[in-house]
Amino acid sequence: MTLENNNNTVLDNNQVNDGAQHQEQETTNTEKTFTQSELDSIIEKRLSKERAKWEKKVKEEADEAARMAKMSEAEKQEALFNKRVKEFEEKEAAFNAAQEALQRDRMLNETNKQLVSRGLPLDFADKLMADTAEDTLANIDTFEKQWQAAINNAVDSKIKGSTPTSPLHKNEPSAKDVSKMSFSEFAQYKKNNR
Repeated sequence: MTLENNNNTVLDNNQVNDGAQHQEQETTNTEKTFTQSELDSIIEKRLSKERAKWEKKVKEEADEAARMAKMSEAEKQEALFNKRVKEFEEKEAAFNAAQEALQRDRMLNETNKQLVSRGLPLDFADKLMADTAEDTLANIDTFEKQWQAAINNAVDSKIKGSTPTSPLHKNEPSAKDVSKMSFSEFAQYKKNNR
């Protein structure tokens, strides 16, 4: 009995290993392969691009150092101050852009929450979002009213229509018409419409 359990375990492990190898082969087949010359070419292009960036940076620093060497101490301090001000302004602009993006994401998230809570489609979130929460809520309120009106109009137009008539009673007179007929007229009518 122990031998049978061991054999089953070995089979199960082999099956698992075969499945894993099959999955590895599938992922390997979908990956792109490169020849050594293609790899060398790709690496060379990347290295030359980085080398050009580095050389440009070194040249700019050397030009800056040469320019600074020709300046007096006061001019050097002023140039250094202007450089730091410029760096600060660039960082401040990047920070402000990141803050605006974060604020936009938060506003979009809140707009989506409002739309979901009201059962409205999320596809309109970008169009309903405004700069402030109050304006966004006003846009959503207006949209919700228009959306409900459009849905009601669509439902009403689908429901509207003529009352269906039965083809069996198409040529029969109404009860009012029958009451006006004499017995002989009624008998004649029934005889003709059998």
